[in-house]
Amino acid sequence: MVLDLRTILFFQTLLGVLISVVMLLLRQGVSREMRGVGWWTIGFAAATVGQLLISLRGMIPYALTMVPANLLLAGSMTALFYGTRAFLGVKAPPAYGIAVLFAVAVNHTVFGHLYLVLTPRLALFALVGMVNSALCASDLYRFAERSIRRNALAVAAVQAVFFVIYALRLVGAFAFDVGSDWLSSTPWEGASLLAIALAQAALAFTMIELVDSRAQAQVAKGAEEKTLLIREMHHRTKNDFALVESLISLEAADKSDPDTGELLVRVRDRIHSFSVLHDQLYKGQATGKVNAGEYISLIATGLVESGSEGDRIVLRTSAESMVMEAGTAISIGLIVNELITNALKHAFPDGRMGTILLSLGIADGKGRLIVEDDGVGISADLKGRIGSGLGATLVSSLVGQIDGTMERAQTGTDGKGLRVAVDFPLPSKSLSDL
Repeated sequence: MVLDLRTILFFQTLLGVLISVVMLLLRQGVSREMRGVGWWTIGFAAATVGQLLISLRGMIPYALTMVPANLLLAGSMTALFYGTRAFLGVKAPPAYGIAVLFAVAVNHTVFGHLYLVLTPRLALFALVGMVNSALCASDLYRFAERSIRRNALAVAAVQAVFFVIYALRLVGAFAFDVGSDWLSSTPWEGASLLAIALAQAALAFTMIELVDSRAQAQVAKGAEEKTLLIREMHHRTKNDFALVESLISLEAADKSDPDTGELLVRVRDRIHSFSVLHDQLYKGQATGKVNAGEYISLIATGLVESGSEGDRIVLRTSAESMVMEAGTAISIGLIVNELITNALKHAFPDGRMGTILLSLGIADGKGRLIVEDDGVGISADLKGRIGSGLGATLVSSLVGQIDGTMERAQTGTDGKGLRVAVDFPLPSKSLSDL
């Protein structure tokens, strides 16, 4: 069965239009930093127009079909080469494309107009195709980075198929009597054109996969760089907090002014609350939420360890894993800081031993924070323990910020001990395992 070359060319043209549209959409969808896709789009589009012009031979003047068609087909090959080089970040010599177009133009002028011999024209195109395919396959094998190497080798394999097809066409140009009219050429020519059409579809598919792998690699690289940047910022901020706390501790150690030293210690502890929150936010992968139970436990533990001698005061915690926004968490953290500091300062005078209980959970649909101690309670000379002073004002303000309410009560029948409970509204889904 003799294959009609004009029908095959129309099929190639329709397939080329589809491929060109897909490549154009791909070009619009990728970032400008991904070079080479534009060249590939131009290459497929040029080949499509060239095939269409050849299929119209005999319907419109020869000078408007074969001359531009041959130049477009040659240009499409060089565009694929330049696109591959650009995609891989390798400089391509401009002289290559100029040389190919010049050779095709001279060849077509001599053997298409002066002598009307078809074999040299077919042979030159086959030779150009072999060289171009070999260069593209070689570049993909040598220069593709590790993240896209698998897909790059797939494109290189298709280019190797092109090389074989063009090599067979080169042999066929001399082995068969092709005559002078290409459209009435041998069945071998039609079979090779079908093979080229299918190879073009495979090339477009593998190129799309290659672009997708590059895009995924860029996303992964961007995420990795973001993670490294966040980690570096975290370490720097953490070091800054530590430096400020150390400087304040040095100033607080000055024995000449005990009142100022005590005030500086409380300022340091408040700053430490922010430092712990920052650390918790980092562990939460920058979601803006923290595990409030773990957060306040760390604050309380640090305060008791630094504010009591030895094991004189024991801290017991019962804090549920409650997820909160950073703003709410810092308010609760500062409340805990003030209440624990207050207990350490007033509840256990004269070396008295005791226990501080800290709990965080849900009661009656609201969050409940409790700080309780078994200390001396509120005696007549300690009525201002919770009710006045900067710490009390700060606690009241913080409770108001989270729309909460606060209750104070003595826990022992003998007037000893103090229990402070803060109830506050919870956002939806605030209780969760982190």
